Amino acid sequence: MRSLRVKLALAFLLVVILAVGTVALLANRATRSEFEMYVRYGQAGMPTDMVAALARYYDQQGSWQGVDVYLLGIVPRGRGQGQGMGMGAAGLAYIVADASGTVVASTEAGDVGRRLGHAELGRGVPITVDGRQVGTLLVRAEAGRFLGMHEQRFLDDVNRALIVGGVLTAALAAALGLWLAGRLTSPLRRLGEAARRVAAGDLSCRVEVSGQDEIGALGQTFNQMAESLQHEETARRQMITDIAHELRTPLTIIRGNLEAVKDGVFPPTPENLDVIYDEAMLLERLVRDLQELALAEAGQLSLDRQPEDPAALLAATVRRFQPEAAAKGLHLEVELPEALPVIPMDVQRVAQVLGNLIANAIRHTPSGGTILVRAVWISRQDELPPRGTLFPALPVLPFLAVYVTDTGEGIPQEELSRVFDRFYRVDHSRARATGGSGLGLTIARQLVRAHGGDIGVESRPGEGTTFAFTLPAAAPTNLT
Repeated sequence: MRSLRVKLALAFLLVVILAVGTVALLANRATRSEFEMYVRYGQAGMPTDMVAALARYYDQQGSWQGVDVYLLGIVPRGRGQGQGMGMGAAGLAYIVADASGTVVASTEAGDVGRRLGHAELGRGVPITVDGRQVGTLLVRAEAGRFLGMHEQRFLDDVNRALIVGGVLTAALAAALGLWLAGRLTSPLRRLGEAARRVAAGDLSCRVEVSGQDEIGALGQTFNQMAESLQHEETARRQMITDIAHELRTPLTIIRGNLEAVKDGVFPPTPENLDVIYDEAMLLERLVRDLQELALAEAGQLSLDRQPEDPAALLAATVRRFQPEAAAKGLHLEVELPEALPVIPMDVQRVAQVLGNLIANAIRHTPSGGTILVRAVWISRQDELPPRGTLFPALPVLPFLAVYVTDTGEGIPQEELSRVFDRFYRVDHSRARATGGSGLGLTIARQLVRAHGGDIGVESRPGEGTTFAFTLPAAAPTNLT
C-alpha cells in the first residue's frame, strides 16, 4: 500500500471507528445502568422510608456504628431477603455508605469496607441530618432482574440505533477521508511531477500554489528553488559563452600573428613578437582571474589573515598608483583618521581589492579630476551608514569602511546592479587590453565577502562614482 491517499483515508476511518466504538460502548453501558435503575425504582419504589429511618438512627447514635444490624431490621419485607444475606427473592441488595463513600452496612456479603466511586455514589439517595449529608443509601438489583420484555426491547432498540449510527458514521468518515486525502495529496502529486520535470532538465517548470498552508508553502519553496536553478543555469551558460569569447580573442590574435610570421608575411622582429607576447600575457591574466574567481565562489580561496594596520595598507596602495594618476593629470588623495585599530586581514587580498577600485577610478575619470580614498572606523550604532546600494550588508560592529570616490563619468542607474557581474564592463567599447577583463569587481566582491564584509556602489552619471567595502574587526569563524 504505497498510496498516501489510501493511507490517509484508512487513518480517518480507523480513528472514526475507534471513536464511535468507544462512544457506543460507553453509551450502552450508561444507558443500560441508568435504565435499570429507573425501572428498579419504578417497580420497587424509592426507599424514602428507609432513608428517613437511617437518618434518625445516625442522629440518635451520632455515628454509623451498629447500623448493619439496624439495616436488616428495616429492609422492606417482600422486597429484600428478610433476615438473610445476599440477593433476595426480589433481587435487591441495600447498601449504606458513610460520608466518605465507604460501605458501612450491606445486605450483600463482601461489600462492607469497600470504597465506592463517585459514579456509583451518584446513583444512590443521600442521607442528610440537619442539612449535612452523612451517608448514602444505594439499592442494587441483580442484572436484568427488573427488565421485562418491553424494557429489554427498548435497550435492544437503543443498541441497534447505536450500531446503525456507527456504521453510517464510519461510511461518511470513509467518504470524507477519501475526499480530504485527495485534496491533500493532489498538490503533492503535482509537486512530484514538477520535481521529475526539473530533474529531467525542464527548469522552467512551476507548480500552481492554491493555498497558504504547509503544502502551499512547500509549493512556493519549490518554485523559488526552480527559479534559482534556472537563474544559475542561465548564468552558467552565459559564463561559458563569455569565457569562450574572452579566450577566443587573444588566441585568434596569437594564432594569426604566428601564422603570419610562419608564412613570412611578418618578419620575426621584436615588435611583431611583442604583440604575440602581450596577447599571451593577457590570456594568462584572464585564466588566472578565472581560476581565482572559481576558488573564491567555491569558498576554497585561502586567506592569510594577520593583524595588520589598515592605515599603512591604504597609504601604501595609494602611493603605488600615484605615478599612474599623475600621468593622466588626476589628483589621487587619501584621507585617514588619526588612529585606526589593527584588524585581521589578508594584506595582499585587501590591497588587490583596493587596487582594483583605484584602477577603475583612474580609468574612468577624465584629466583634472579627483580620486579620494578614505577610511572610517565605525564602532557605535549611531555611526552606522544607511543601508543601500553602497552598503548592501553591514557586518557586526565594529568594522572598517573604505570609500573610493571619483569625479568621473559615472555609471547609469540601470547598470549599477550589474557592475559586479562576470565579464561586465560599463563601457562596452573598451578593448580587453585597456578596459580590463570584466572580472576585477567580481573577484573584489568575493574577496571582501571572504573577509566577512561586503562591497557596494553608488553613482550619478556625470558627477562621479563611489565604491565602498567593509572589513569586520574580527575574522568570521565560518569563512576560510
